[in-house]
Amino acid sequence: IYRDLAGQYKLTGRYREALAIFQELYSLDYNDQLDTRYEILSLYVILSDFPKAKSFFNSREDFGEDGAMVLLYLVAALMAGEEEIAEDLFEELLATIDGFEYLAVQRDFPFDEVQQVALHSAYMPGTVSEIYWAFFAIFPVTLVAGPYIQGFFNSFIDIGEIFRQMGTVLVSTSLKAQVTDYLKTIGITTLEELSQLTEEEFLAIKGVGLKVLDMI
Repeated sequence: IYRDLAGQYKLTGRYREALAIFQELYSLDYNDQLDTRYEILSLYVILSDFPKAKSFFNSREDFGEDGAMVLLYLVAALMAGEEEIAEDLFEELLATIDGFEYLAVQRDFPFDEVQQVALHSAYMPGTVSEIYWAFFAIFPVTLVAGPYIQGFFNSFIDIGEIFRQMGTVLVSTSLKAQVTDYLKTIGITTLEELSQLTEEEFLAIKGVGLKVLDMI
């Protein structure tokens, strides 16, 4: 009940009241079975309180192994002008999150993907969907700063090198842009990977039909 109340406070902009409840719940739940850590860190980001975000993130070693927590702390650091910290966290996400590099090379911030993951209220840990979910947890910040964050990502990515490592890239084919973008969000970035899908699996992808299948 209290968690739901805190969630309502957060949704209606009563951030400090929400934070107080989440902090109390966290103090009573050693194993954090209610996942209040994400709410606490997200509220520090929304409230632009980098010192408390830093202190909370560093309070447990395993937070640094949690992709959503790393992303939230990255945004807190970036918004506070702590670009060296943000860069280190960015490198951590590149090394540990499947598909993160393909998010990072996109020119535009993936608002649609963030909202799609939010609609399902679920994500797969260790994949880019976890990052989209974390962005939704700080949506007031994401909505305003998304393009700036994407620009930061772009500035630390050698797009040409990534494409060379990928081999034959989907964007060089005649596939429709929305289909290739969607395939990249689920980790399919080369024709070799695409060829491993059965016809059934390919047609199950949102936005794909027999016409698109014929194109390849």
